[in-house]
Amino acid sequence: MPNKYTEAVFNFQCFVILNSFLLNLKVFFKKDRELYIKYFLLFNLVALGIMIPYFLMVNFFAKIVFPFYLNNFSVIFGFSFLSLFIINQTIDFSRKTLLFLLYFIFLSCIVYFLFFLQKNLVNFYAFTINYFGLICFCLIYYYMIYKTEKVLDVTKMASFWIVTGVFFCSSLCFPTYLFSSIYVTYYQSIFMTKYVMLVNFIPSISYTIMHLFFIKAYSCKIYKTG
Repeated sequence: MPNKYTEAVFNFQCFVILNSFLLNLKVFFKKDRELYIKYFLLFNLVALGIMIPYFLMVNFFAKIVFPFYLNNFSVIFGFSFLSLFIINQTIDFSRKTLLFLLYFIFLSCIVYFLFFLQKNLVNFYAFTINYFGLICFCLIYYYMIYKTEKVLDVTKMASFWIVTGVFFCSSLCFPTYLFSSIYVTYYQSIFMTKYVMLVNFIPSISYTIMHLFFIKAYSCKIYKTG
């Protein structure tokens, strides 16, 4: 029964990601939108590319194994794209060099776990570092908004909704993958089978809500700070 619930949530996640991509594609051809929103189409395109084989596999339309490995290595792209996006939104930060140093530290850790500790179909270690790093960058973004002397209406800022979506997703997924990595280390894979199916439930919900935040961001017009 948990498998059915997990499949239903995952299919809804696919539906939301597809709509997120289509709405972003629509925004791409509008002139009155920020350039970074248009570039965000690349992130949605990659998410869609990873989702399709997973969708076919989960719904038994095709027997596919490679999506697990594709998803593992996509974490490099996902972390790079989102963290650099957040760094770009905090461009006035006086310690910009420190932000890039932090980025390369997290990226190096992710690459290390992917290439030297690749033991499972899902690399929990790499995903744990990924989400922890994104949480750090999101907190830096919020701190910069709090410290700015400009008058801001964050509800009209597309970047705020995007970062909030990333923060919400990462905050849920980080403890999930952290504890998953602990269980994988100390328990046999057979014992983990049922547990992993339940763990998939949280990331699916997290990604769904993240893309709903993205959809909200696409509806924001160009915002000029006061």
